[in-house]
Amino acid sequence: RRVLIEGAAWAHVGIVFSQTSDQPDWLVERIEMSHRFAMRPDKIAADYMKKMEINWFVVDKTKQMPTSWSPYATIAFENSEVIILKTNF
Repeated sequence: RRVLIEGAAWAHVGIVFSQTSDQPDWLVERIEMSHRFAMRPDKIAADYMKKMEINWFVVDKTKQMPTSWSPYATIAFENSEVIILKTNF
């Protein structure tokens, strides 16, 4: 499985990057764009996901998220904990 980023928790384990300032630019960019796509999908975030060849996107339902990611993605699966999006690129 190829993953853009394993969510913000991966970057903040305290072992790899103890400070936010220690995070490499590529990691910060991936986290920021992942959050942007999840919370307020727009052309900029969608173009980034397309460039990174993201086909599936997992959304944690414990966070406040939009109800639609149209026209950039459609909901392929949903339960009480997660939403799995299929990107429309």
